[in-house]
Amino acid sequence: MRGGDADAKEGDVCLAPMPGTVVELAVAAGDRVSAGQTMIVIESMKMQLNLEAARDGVVAELPFAKGDVFDRDALLVRLEAGEE
Repeated sequence: MRGGDADAKEGDVCLAPMPGTVVELAVAAGDRVSAGQTMIVIESMKMQLNLEAARDGVVAELPFAKGDVFDRDALLVRLEAGEE
């Protein structure tokens, strides 16, 4: 995952590294994820890229659906801290 805005901690948001299309959503809002777990698969320039969680947490937001097109730096996944 890539870093977000100044208010987001490292690993809280996953931004699109380039424009593309959502191929697969491996998680849903509310799902617990572990560091290294694939959350979303995107396609850009005829290549598929698995975007993985940088830390453990809970998926708070997935603004795109399978087949949606997005621009570079679009928010693809936002995590929040999980309850202990």
